[in-house]
Amino acid sequence: MKPRSVGLAAVACGLVTASLLAWVWGSLRSVAVIHDEAAYLLQARIFASGRWTAAGRPLPEFFEQICVLVTPVLASKYWPGHSLMLVPGIWLGVPGLIPLLFDAVSGAALFLLARRLSGTLVALLAWALWLVSPGVLRFLPSYLAQTTTSVLALLAWGALWRWLESGDRRWLTALSGLVGLGFITRPFTFLALSLPIAVVVLKRIRRRGAWRDLRMPMALAGMILLLIPLWNVRTTGRWAGTPYLLYSRTYFPYDKPGFGMDPTPPLRRLPPDLQRYDEQFKENHVGHTIARLPRLLRERAVAIAQSVWGDSYPAWIVLALIGLVSGGGVARFAAASTASLVFCYLIEAHHETWTAYYVEAFPLLAFLSATGLAKVFLRLEIALARRRSRRVWKPVRAAGLSGAILAIVVYAFPQAEVERLWKQSRGEDWARFATLLGRLPPDPAVVFVRYSPKHDIHHSLVMNVPDLEREHLWIAYDRGDDNARLLRLAPERRAFVYDEAAHRLIAMPGPSRSRA
Repeated sequence: MKPRSVGLAAVACGLVTASLLAWVWGSLRSVAVIHDEAAYLLQARIFASGRWTAAGRPLPEFFEQICVLVTPVLASKYWPGHSLMLVPGIWLGVPGLIPLLFDAVSGAALFLLARRLSGTLVALLAWALWLVSPGVLRFLPSYLAQTTTSVLALLAWGALWRWLESGDRRWLTALSGLVGLGFITRPFTFLALSLPIAVVVLKRIRRRGAWRDLRMPMALAGMILLLIPLWNVRTTGRWAGTPYLLYSRTYFPYDKPGFGMDPTPPLRRLPPDLQRYDEQFKENHVGHTIARLPRLLRERAVAIAQSVWGDSYPAWIVLALIGLVSGGGVARFAAASTASLVFCYLIEAHHETWTAYYVEAFPLLAFLSATGLAKVFLRLEIALARRRSRRVWKPVRAAGLSGAILAIVVYAFPQAEVERLWKQSRGEDWARFATLLGRLPPDPAVVFVRYSPKHDIHHSLVMNVPDLEREHLWIAYDRGDDNARLLRLAPERRAFVYDEAAHRLIAMPGPSRSRA
């Protein structure tokens, strides 16, 4: 392909990626469906207001939110990189813009990198496999940090390859900057992904004796990493005190890397929905022991394979192994990066179906299986050429790969529809709640949420805002007679109770007695 055609193909891959994932997601203003998304989005709104943190809640027990510190400051427990990336979308009023833009760049970057390594048809097949994988369709149309780390990883691998080809130090500096941004977004993920990169870089530097080439890359990475202690001191008051560990000590002391169950009690009493969340997630940590590591590894490997290739994963695993054996150093690097990510996360307790931790490896696995399928068709082409003219049978590989790409594209639509409906169903309780909130008069109000016993514990109707004083609507926990304490702080606000089980807003005695 000519350079212009390659560029157009990459743009097309990016546009198709963004279009499909936007359709699955539903809207650039989609509500944060799960706790992690809500925490990232809240922190992005705090950053967008020009602050590191917001003021702590005056009565924190009314505003507890999973993955969020509510006292002494309001902040996400997560590292700041992803939320910083989301800020332009917050300013424009379309918070989903940046994740979808990053998804588009990921699709284009995967095509360009795979094409440079294995040709156009293999690149298209790898891109198509990645795009329609159940894990990508589930986790990338979201506010999760994986939208940022996925594009950073792909761009970093591209920069690494360009440096290996050209020896130009600018590519090494770019690689260092991308890895640094990854560390301030999801440090554990990028620690795992950086290990194979470091081996390749140091091996080449040592061979050339070009140790001076590391000065600028290391300086750039160091400057980026300084954001971590700055973030720590702004949120916890300590340079080495991370919000993540402070949040764990406050609510779920066992929620940290390691094995077994930490019996330390939380610093704060959990509200009912967090208690149910606590009971469910404790099970993951109780069963996360060194003795069970072989079983955990097997269960996670199967779940990852299903997230990449769906129910037909056994056949694709075989093709990926063929790609590994026949793909040379590039294939070995892809396998090493995947293995590093999987093995590093063995220290983290999680349900095996939560494969979001491995999204960055999905394009690598798609590339390996695409390479393996291309090798199979090449062998078939050679075998047929021995019987007939090579001229007759040479198109076999191109026809086979083109047919595979077409089959994947056809498969994409029902698979995407499944994920679209899943996302809609996860947001139904919030949609019902938002409909009632939309009927309230524009006067300042407090809505106390009384959860149903069947409430989905994986997301919250209680959502914090950066500035309580300026927000016309507060959404807080219903604490019965104790609600009066919060109302005394804002006597001018109308008060309602949202009964989730009955799906209705009930006006509390006081300035408002009507029902919405």
